[in-house]
Amino acid sequence: MKELYIDENTGQVYTLPGPNRKKMVLENQNYSVKVPEPATGFANRPDEIGNEKLTIAGRIQFRGISGEEGSVYSNGKSDFKTVDWHFRRLRLGFIYEGNKWWGGLANLRLENAISSIYLKTKKDPATGNVQDVSLANARGLIQEAAIWLNIPFMKSRLTFGAGHVPFQREYIMTSANLTNIERSMSTLVLPQFDTGVMLTSHLLKPFSDKWEKLLTGSFMVGNGHGGPGDYGYGRRIDLAEERPNAPKLLTPAYYGRIQWNPFGGLEKDGKDLGWIEGEEIFQKDTKLSIGTAFASMANVKVPSPLNPDYYPAGYTQPNLLAYQTTKDGGELGASYNEGINKTTPGRPKLGVIGHTYDYTFTSHGFYSSGAYSVFSGSAAPQDLKGYSFTLGYVLPMGGGTFVMPIARYDFLQGDFNWDKSLEPGESYRSYWVGLNLFGDKHVFKAQIFYQAFHDKLKKNSITGEAVDINDNVAYLQLQANFWTGTMTPDRFSRLE
Repeated sequence: MKELYIDENTGQVYTLPGPNRKKMVLENQNYSVKVPEPATGFANRPDEIGNEKLTIAGRIQFRGISGEEGSVYSNGKSDFKTVDWHFRRLRLGFIYEGNKWWGGLANLRLENAISSIYLKTKKDPATGNVQDVSLANARGLIQEAAIWLNIPFMKSRLTFGAGHVPFQREYIMTSANLTNIERSMSTLVLPQFDTGVMLTSHLLKPFSDKWEKLLTGSFMVGNGHGGPGDYGYGRRIDLAEERPNAPKLLTPAYYGRIQWNPFGGLEKDGKDLGWIEGEEIFQKDTKLSIGTAFASMANVKVPSPLNPDYYPAGYTQPNLLAYQTTKDGGELGASYNEGINKTTPGRPKLGVIGHTYDYTFTSHGFYSSGAYSVFSGSAAPQDLKGYSFTLGYVLPMGGGTFVMPIARYDFLQGDFNWDKSLEPGESYRSYWVGLNLFGDKHVFKAQIFYQAFHDKLKKNSITGEAVDINDNVAYLQLQANFWTGTMTPDRFSRLE
C-alpha cells in the first residue's frame, strides 16, 4: 500500500516525504477482521472472484394488433376499427458464470404476472351453491432456470434444469432476434421448453481449433411436460406428481440436433463467436447455417393448441397432438379410435416422433431462411407437417440503424379431426409481409407487419364449398432490450 504524507502548513497530501510533511496513519489501515460465519445465508464465495461474471438482461415488447372482422382482434362487426394494445413479452433474466467452469441462469416471464388470473370455484354437488373460491394456478413466471458445467472435451456444456429444447431452429434462437413478429406455426406442435439434462458440444474441436465453431451437436433428455412458463404443467414439473384425472406418465422425452456452419459464425474483433441466430443479418459476409434435429416422446403429456393469433374468432382451436389422458395399454374391449386422447390395446401409448430440417443464409444484405418439419406417431394426426420460407434484405442506414423489408410463407396441415382424410379447413397458410426498423440492431427495434391468413374453415351457405374467413391482422411492435454486465456472447449466446 502506498504511503501518504501531509504538509503541516498547507494540508496538501503528497506521496513522498519532504520538509514539514508528516506521515499519515490511516485508521484501520492494517487492521483486518474475520467476518463470523452467519447462522443462515451465504457463508462463502468462489475462490476466484475476479473470474465471476454476471449479466442482467431484460426485454419489453409492446404490441398493437388490429384485425379484420373474422379475427380475434376485432369487435366482430368491422375491419381494423379496434386496436388491442398489450405486452407480448416482458422478460428479466440473470446469467451468472463463476470461475469459468460453471454457471447458472434464471429467466422470468413477467408478462404472465400481469396476465388474467382465473378463479377456481368448488360447488356443493347437491345444491349447486359455491362452497369455496380460490385462484387457479398461474401459467408460471419461470421461463428458464438452469445450472451448467463447462467440460474441456469438445468444448462441451452440460446443462441441468429448464430450458429450450434443441429441436427447431426458431426454438433455439432468442425471441429478441426474431426477424418476423412470430415464430412459424410448426413450432407450436411440441413444447419449446422442457426440464431435463442437455449436452452441447463442438464436435470438430478435437480435430482443429479452426473448425471449432463449424459443427455443434446437442442432445437432451427431458420430462416432456413443457416449460413452466410456456404451456407446461406449472408449479411442479416432475414426472411422478399426482395429477387429477391424469395418469402418471414416467416416460422421458429425447431431443437431438446437429448444426453445421460452413462459413463460420458471428465475427467480432476478428474472433468467431459461433452462430447466434438473428445477429448474422448485420454482417456483409456470406454466412450459411444448416441444421437437422429429432424429437421423440413415447407419451405426449401436454396439449399443443394452435396459437389464437393464427386462428379466427368463434372456432375451436385444434390440439396439434393428441395428448394422453389414460394409462398405457388402455381398457380391454376399447376400439382403436376410442377418443383421440385415450389409449387402447391397439394404441397402447400416444407418442410422437418429430424431424426437422432448416437453414439460414445471408450475404451482403440478402437474407433467406426456411424450415421443414414432419411429425408421426399415434399422437400425431395423419399428414402432420409444416414448413416456412422467409426472404428479406437488410439496408444499413448508418449509426447502427438498419431497415429490413421481409416476407414469409408459412404452412401447416394435419388431419385434426382424425377422420383419415385431409379437408380444406385442415391446411393453414399464412402470408406475412413486413418492415423491420433497427434503431440499434436488435436492442431497439420497431416492426410493422401484415398477416394474410388462409384457413378455409368457413362453408359457403349455398354451395357448401370451403372458403376463407376474413381474419387478416396488422401488427405494430416496439422492442427494447436491456443488457448490462461483463459476459460476452462467446461465453453465453442466448437468453430467450
